Amino acid sequence: MSSRKCLLLIATIFLLLPFAIVRSEEPKKEDKKTNETKSKIAVQFTVEGGVAEQSPEESPLQLFGDNARIVGVRDWVKRFEMVATGDRVGGVLLVIDDPLLDWPHALIMRDALEKIKKAGRPIVAYADVLTTPQFLLAGAADKIFLSPGGMVLINGLHARQHFMKGSLDKLGIQADMIHIGSHKSFAEQFTLTQPSKQSEEMMNWLLDDLYAQLGEQIGHARGKDDAAGKAWIDGGPYTAQQALDAGLVDGLNNRLDATIALKLLAGLNPDDKLDRSFGAKKSQGIDFSNPFAFFKIFADLASSSKPESDKPAVGIIYADGQIVSGRNLSGIGSLSAIASIEKARKDDSIKAVVLRINSPGGSALASEEIHAALVKLKAAKPLIVSCGSLAASGGYYIAAPAERIFTEPSSLIGSIGVVGGKMVLKGFYDWIGVSSFQYTRGGAKAGIFDENTPFTPAEKEWYLTSMTQVYDQFVSAVKDGRGDKLKSFEEKITGGKVFTGRQAVENGLADEIGGLSQAIAFAATRGGLKADNPEVRVINKPENPMQKFFKGLSGGNDDDDTSATVSSTKLLLAGSKCAELSDLLNGLRRLDPSTMTIIERQLHAFEMFQSEKILMLSPFEIDVKP
Repeated sequence: MSSRKCLLLIATIFLLLPFAIVRSEEPKKEDKKTNETKSKIAVQFTVEGGVAEQSPEESPLQLFGDNARIVGVRDWVKRFEMVATGDRVGGVLLVIDDPLLDWPHALIMRDALEKIKKAGRPIVAYADVLTTPQFLLAGAADKIFLSPGGMVLINGLHARQHFMKGSLDKLGIQADMIHIGSHKSFAEQFTLTQPSKQSEEMMNWLLDDLYAQLGEQIGHARGKDDAAGKAWIDGGPYTAQQALDAGLVDGLNNRLDATIALKLLAGLNPDDKLDRSFGAKKSQGIDFSNPFAFFKIFADLASSSKPESDKPAVGIIYADGQIVSGRNLSGIGSLSAIASIEKARKDDSIKAVVLRINSPGGSALASEEIHAALVKLKAAKPLIVSCGSLAASGGYYIAAPAERIFTEPSSLIGSIGVVGGKMVLKGFYDWIGVSSFQYTRGGAKAGIFDENTPFTPAEKEWYLTSMTQVYDQFVSAVKDGRGDKLKSFEEKITGGKVFTGRQAVENGLADEIGGLSQAIAFAATRGGLKADNPEVRVINKPENPMQKFFKGLSGGNDDDDTSATVSSTKLLLAGSKCAELSDLLNGLRRLDPSTMTIIERQLHAFEMFQSEKILMLSPFEIDVKP
């Protein structure tokens, strides 16, 4: 390490020294014998910030950021299950403080909360405002209280498809695209200004089923049938008083009133303790009496080789984000994923594996490589898949080898098809004044990937042949994995069609409606472990920011970072005129973050066409807001 880096390290240590740096530990299990001698308590769970597939790894750098407010859905489920299975808690106050919560995660958390109710412990929910997913979560409560100035924003499903052809035309860029599958609509965002008939048809069957599901779930949340749920949807949104009059909430109260109501339901006294950290990860501050304690904790946080338990366990591998070749810290890099799969296969203490997928797909080559590693894993031990919001295209390709696929009813599944092509930039180069003169040696297809010219008929024919081979591999992989479970496969399921989780079960693309907990219980049984509360180990834990920091200081390998190259998106936004577009997009990000997120994903797909050539991507630019 250079002297400059050593000085930077020392400076950083002393910069962080005044802060109370903490280490995460597993939640302490309640001692039932001790609990019997203690009085009952009320517990408050405040759901705020973000709910994600995984909690970020903790480190001192979180003191300066928002990561601490992101909690993995499984961590919430663990805390709820501690209440349901213990005997210390008399009741739960569920405070819903405007979390970023999607529909499948809301259902997973609601199912865990309903176990608390079944155990005879009352739940009272309180919120200022409830969106549809937040209301579904609150629906697990015996009573829902809303702030007198609040709102219930149940008003149906609203979906948008975004098309960039007009923007590309302005920039002089032509999208020369090929797709296999009548409903493989991903490329339409670059080639059309409105959906094709097939894309519109698919959107309508998705929304029809999602709307039916939402009616059932909202009705269930309030102890009514799906007809009542649909009536509530159609009548929304609601002011606080309208929500009370409609029966969506039980009272208009402040948080203190909700707390008192919970304690009365639980048979507790109004001044009894309210535990706001029950089941949370315990933290341990630095022992400043020991001059080496700080440095030991600092070293532990920087270490990426903490010892793991060797107890027989179910392993979880998270596959969250776009699938790309190589290593990627913000998505599913093929090398990183394969390393995790091989680690699970070789670890004799891992008796079964659950692959948790939340992905629209991505690179066809990377998807195939991950699929091959999963087939090898399945030959060694049980492989179960749990689908999150999305397991489509390449995301479904890697799901196919599993012996059982669990899905949320509102997940988007399928999209068996491929898309390929290139972005022709000649018009853009003409616009900014860049000219070129080309030279060719070799056959007629020497310039097939040239960014200045569209495909010739011969080049397009070759590209289609290559894509057909990939598509046939995809179809074969699904047939091999799903076998006789598939229904009307070629006619009904292929062609790039996307289905809800419920439709996927009906068609044989998935086996069972259920969340991650159900998948873990099934995997435990298949691995010879107890289904009730088995040992669970995450195989690919996220790297904490301190580990990344130390890698940078030590001149660590940059292979883990695929963002070092200059992106084509940044090139597009270079130059004086494009700088105006950049300012426009930054403004849009503040005004309409969900739309901007989709546009950014589209721009990333734009880049992927230049490097990956053939993609397995679902039409994930669809923005469905429940």
